[in-house]
Amino acid sequence: MDTARTRQRTLFSGLGLAIIAVLFVAVVILSNALLRSTRIDLTDDRLYTVSEGTRAVIGKIDEPITLRFYLSDRLAREIPAIGIYAQRVRDLLEEYAAISDGKIRLEVYDPEPFSPAEDRAVGFGLQGVPVDQSGELVYFGLAGTNAVDEREIIPFFDQSREALLEYDLTKVVHNLATLEKPKVGLISGLPIAGTPYAARAGQDDSWVVYGQLRQFFDVQMLSANAPTIPDDIKLLVLIHPKIGSEATLYAIDQFVLGGGKVLAFVDPFSEAEATTPQPGGQPPSDTSSNLPKLFKAWGIEVPGDTVVGDLAAARRVQVPTRNAQTRVAAIDYPFWLSLGKRNFDADSPVVAQLETMNIASPGHIVKLPDSTVAVEPLITTSRQSGTVATSVMQGPGPMDPLRITNAFKPTGEQYVLAARLHGKLKTAFPEGPPKPAGEAAEKPADGAAAAPKPETATPKQLMESAEETNVVVVADVDMLADGLWVRVQDFFGQRVAMPINASAPRSRS
Repeated sequence: MDTARTRQRTLFSGLGLAIIAVLFVAVVILSNALLRSTRIDLTDDRLYTVSEGTRAVIGKIDEPITLRFYLSDRLAREIPAIGIYAQRVRDLLEEYAAISDGKIRLEVYDPEPFSPAEDRAVGFGLQGVPVDQSGELVYFGLAGTNAVDEREIIPFFDQSREALLEYDLTKVVHNLATLEKPKVGLISGLPIAGTPYAARAGQDDSWVVYGQLRQFFDVQMLSANAPTIPDDIKLLVLIHPKIGSEATLYAIDQFVLGGGKVLAFVDPFSEAEATTPQPGGQPPSDTSSNLPKLFKAWGIEVPGDTVVGDLAAARRVQVPTRNAQTRVAAIDYPFWLSLGKRNFDADSPVVAQLETMNIASPGHIVKLPDSTVAVEPLITTSRQSGTVATSVMQGPGPMDPLRITNAFKPTGEQYVLAARLHGKLKTAFPEGPPKPAGEAAEKPADGAAAAPKPETATPKQLMESAEETNVVVVADVDMLADGLWVRVQDFFGQRVAMPINASAPRSRS
């Protein structure tokens, strides 16, 4: 897992944060047949110099991969804008093949109507699009296969995703080159995998970040009451965890001490949950999540009674007023944050490539005075920050940004919103594993011997990690919600996600 994580870290800006990365700039291409063979990139932004992450993915290919690029000549000829974009796609694919040392074979087809090439394109699942009333379909997609005949496709290249082209292509290559995806365990108190009523209606309302995880990992959903963490899971992702039992906390504790990696998103006030209807249509009574027992053992605390605001990162919002003439006023709301480069640790490979990120009503991370664990801040606020009580956010009545802003006073301190914990961790259960639910402490009668306990296969408790381990804690979960970072739209029947800020994965050129 460590090797895979290192290989993907540059490409996906630390995919452990799943959904955190930025858009790259698209520029005008320079296409010249003589230069193509020498692989010289003369574009201002080195458009054809693929990222180190892409090179790392291509360098790990063990078995040959075939990429079949389908482009209808009529489409490129009659719509010049698509023709220019198609040339860029082809040039980038040729660059992939050139640096792969023969491991990537590129085939280019013009799927004319009723031709074998069109039949193959349809067979792969590429999307044909009519260009006029004649009904003739044109194609602009990619189909990739590997040695075991697994398939990855881009049904139709959407020009609105041009800024994510390298990411999309590298994702195809990565999935074909990775025959066995690393297994990730996921515990979530939010419906990120979709709601049952949407599934019954044949719809998909899962969060985009969940789809991103599934593209690169074998995701196994775990119950908040899970008594154990499966041995084959290398990374455990906790998203707004509502852990229901001490046994589950103990399982997480032992998983970490045994060398497992944890990425935890907790939140003192989740706006995503606050807007998620409960059965019966009632709003949730508790929109917080925390792991105080584990965090204390790991040397930190995430206060559950305060949320953090930052005037320097405040987003402008419109709020209703009592003025009959204006009715609406624009204010800088300090609890909806648009973070920039200054907020990210430039020396950390996890977040160094981030440009911007949207966060809503986050908490903060505090290192405990007696902690022996290294706490590396990844995301911090400015010194124009402060806190308010979660009770201010919760009511009474609907959220009132103006009222909440008036209650906010900067403290001059910086607050840690996300951190990496590194070191040897100790158990949160020094007195031993929790007793199974329902087990009563029976006292033997006077003079009677205690009944012998049956032998079990329970493994010996780990009291301390054998090696230094890594845990990433983020004091906000709303950053993962679609509304803060992505716009989902329908593109010829395909569900396409377009970033609305820089929280989407990308390759860095």
